[in-house]
Amino acid sequence: MIHSKDFLKRQIQYLIQLLEKLLFGKAEFDSMEMGEIQDSLVKAVFGFRKEEILKKDITELEEIIARKDQNLKADSYKILGFLFYTHQKEKAKYFLQKYLETSKIYDFEIVKLLYKIEEIK
Repeated sequence: MIHSKDFLKRQIQYLIQLLEKLLFGKAEFDSMEMGEIQDSLVKAVFGFRKEEILKKDITELEEIIARKDQNLKADSYKILGFLFYTHQKEKAKYFLQKYLETSKIYDFEIVKLLYKIEEIK
């Protein structure tokens, strides 16, 4: 159990780094490779492919996160916020706000993303 928990934690951290590179323009991968890596990591973390996650509503995603270890919840919210940022801004806003609440960390990059979402409205 500990081994799988550590593995999942590493996968989550790698996925967050990958998504940050994508969102903040620091990606060094071609888009095809990035999509494949992202999809496999999302499946490892959430048990669903990226396209399946993007089709789920907030309630379903909250249920998936509720089953996760307490230490992984904040990062799960952050991942979902990043995933939805380019597709569904309202869901991105919800999950990024949940990340800030759950992590209790003031993350300036996240606050900037939330501000951009508000400007788009």
